[in-house]
Amino acid sequence: MSFNAISIVIGVAGFIISVASLFYQWEDSVRVKWVVLLLIVFASIILILIRLIINLFWMKSEHKHWEQPIKYLKDQNIILIRKNRNFSNNIIVGCYLIDDEIEHFVLLAFVHHIQEKAIQIKIIPKQKDEVFTLPENYISKMIIRPVIPTDILSELINQYQQIEVS
Repeated sequence: MSFNAISIVIGVAGFIISVASLFYQWEDSVRVKWVVLLLIVFASIILILIRLIINLFWMKSEHKHWEQPIKYLKDQNIILIRKNRNFSNNIIVGCYLIDDEIEHFVLLAFVHHIQEKAIQIKIIPKQKDEVFTLPENYISKMIIRPVIPTDILSELINQYQQIEVS
């Protein structure tokens, strides 16, 4: 339920009370008028608080700084992960293999395409014409982070500078 829906519910409750006031004389019993008013106010506050709690719960659950692969598409060299707002379009990501609770850097990749519920991660081969295939057992032991080690970054810069010179 969104805040728009909450405001609609409050408006509908007010409309129903105004229609009921055509048939019921509120002036005759002051107590009923105040009870109805308090019920509407408390129901509105409760609905808004429930919505805020739900929003806070969903925001808290989305803050993972890594994702596990869902699927690997061999023919396109693409790893599919769940959507995570820490991964934006075209960023370079690091793929890490977990072995005895220690993360080892394995692959360099980038965010190729962001879908509604998933993100496509394209693997960057080490050599320009290299055909790379990821072993099947890596997928279950791998995590993908939106950061790469600085030594890998310096290697990339050196390779780029060598390409520019030649």
